[in-house]
Amino acid sequence: MNIHIFNSENLYSFTFLSFLERNFDLSSSKIVFRKKRSTRFNYSHYLNDRIIYTGNNFEFYSKLFAELKKTSGIFFHQLPYGPSLFVLNLFYQHLSKATWIIWGGDLYTYEQGNESPVKFVYELLRKRIIQKIPKIAALIPGDFDLALKIYKPEAVFLQVAYPPPLDFFNYSGSADNSLQKDEVRILIGNSGNSSNNHLEILSKLRLVKDSNIRIFCPLSYSGDLVYINHVVNRGSELFGNKFVPLLNIIEPAKYLDLLWKTDIAIMNHKRQQGLGNILPLLYFRKKVFIRSDTTTFHYLAGIGCRLFDILTIDTFDDSSLSVDNGELIANQEIIGNLLAEKNCIRMWEQILNQQKRCFEN
Repeated sequence: MNIHIFNSENLYSFTFLSFLERNFDLSSSKIVFRKKRSTRFNYSHYLNDRIIYTGNNFEFYSKLFAELKKTSGIFFHQLPYGPSLFVLNLFYQHLSKATWIIWGGDLYTYEQGNESPVKFVYELLRKRIIQKIPKIAALIPGDFDLALKIYKPEAVFLQVAYPPPLDFFNYSGSADNSLQKDEVRILIGNSGNSSNNHLEILSKLRLVKDSNIRIFCPLSYSGDLVYINHVVNRGSELFGNKFVPLLNIIEPAKYLDLLWKTDIAIMNHKRQQGLGNILPLLYFRKKVFIRSDTTTFHYLAGIGCRLFDILTIDTFDDSSLSVDNGELIANQEIIGNLLAEKNCIRMWEQILNQQKRCFEN
């Protein structure tokens, strides 16, 4: 039996479980969410019968204790953080059957280790857990290399990609007569988290404030309210009504439309983050700026994607905002091949070591 452990339900987990149901035999699998059920997602009866919800750490421990003895594989879809690390250490003897699929933030929490005595203890617990796990999976090999450097596990690397939660392969755009054809639409970041470094980008864009631009800034996901308000105030101060803060959750179809209508995206994260935005933007042949000192940049550039380095830009001007979609054509094919269902099946098959369902005609 395999057990898949998620921190909470989200669009990624929902899309992934639907993908598993289509392509793999889950008859002996369990899916565990460490939080109570969300009303946003509706699963088939086949999946519902295999899902366990736990509202707190005690419930998580009590419901999994008996299951772990029967399992042959444990899959952490994002490693938990916080008091739950004490619970995972109670399962220490079973971690030799585990695979950690890195999501991004769950790797980079090591940066918080010296912020307080509590977080120092969390890092000690994480190190003990990670060193016991024999398999680490990620899309970006550089994230695995960093895990080796920080935690020194004796683990093997498996490359894996989650099926896209936004179905951009079958998206062809929507008509919008309100768009000005000569307007440059700029997307900054992917969330309200300060790790987006919005203020630095707003400052770099200040010299083009009189150009025909519109800046969209997603701030509804994650982040501290004080920081978010600071970004909104600064963006409005510099750009007036050309700055459009997105403060409410946007349904997937409308968000995909936002990405489709974007001309330039600036992702100023200092670590692997925002892939759920970066990959469809590249597929849509948009001009994407990423920091060249990140594992994201190294990997995507290494497989042939045409990217632009935010570290080379002191201040944006009209020339840096120009877009030549012709030089971005290859990005669509590269991302299309990487995230194609057949390729995702191949990658997950090696990780799950399960019998596939018949998906070929």
